[in-house]
Amino acid sequence: TLIQAACGLGLDQAKAISYYAAATHGMPNLGVSPALVLQGPPATGKSTILDFLERLCFQPVKLEGALSKAELRDSLNGRPTALIEEADYIREWLIRNRYSRRTSKTSVKRDRGHNWESEALELFGATVLHRRPPFRDPAVQSRSITIRTRRAEGPFNPDMDAFVPYGDYLGNFADEVDWQQVLGLGGSRIRDTWAPLVVVARHLGDEEWLTWAEGRIEHAEVELGAGQEE
Repeated sequence: TLIQAACGLGLDQAKAISYYAAATHGMPNLGVSPALVLQGPPATGKSTILDFLERLCFQPVKLEGALSKAELRDSLNGRPTALIEEADYIREWLIRNRYSRRTSKTSVKRDRGHNWESEALELFGATVLHRRPPFRDPAVQSRSITIRTRRAEGPFNPDMDAFVPYGDYLGNFADEVDWQQVLGLGGSRIRDTWAPLVVVARHLGDEEWLTWAEGRIEHAEVELGAGQEE
């Protein structure tokens, strides 16, 4: 209800954002973490959504997409949840590396003055992106869940402080969820991507949302199968 009042999204989209925030609190138990993409034209609530996700997600950090490639990579190191403003031109491989715990470790060479040393980085984590264009790489698109924002009647003046108590609530809620169920919900990259949110909805018994999500999954699989050209 707070999310809908803040930016005018439909109920299923608002629930998707809530379930994504809940899934970030389950991240210590997850092997994959999809990106959440807030896609739409200017003045459609993308920054507002980032603001309240900063109050809801697990250990969030807010970053600017205008950071250099190296600065952004280093800022993602060890960060469970990254909220990236103006992420239209960030390097897409960073999003791909954050998706899977299995492939998220990398290293960089640092100049220590008298020699170069290798430093390990851990990039795994949830990523929320404020952007307008779709990803160029279908492999990155298949690792993300897109919420399309639109202009809505307003003005909306959300009370951001009202979201604060729900951060702790979601942390306690995540302790009740059986995250092991995620392992049995895959079968394709896109189903793997949606699995953490589906587990949250199943825990709540939200059959209506699960039906909506299944439609989104099937549509995304058709789009991926059509190929990048289309």
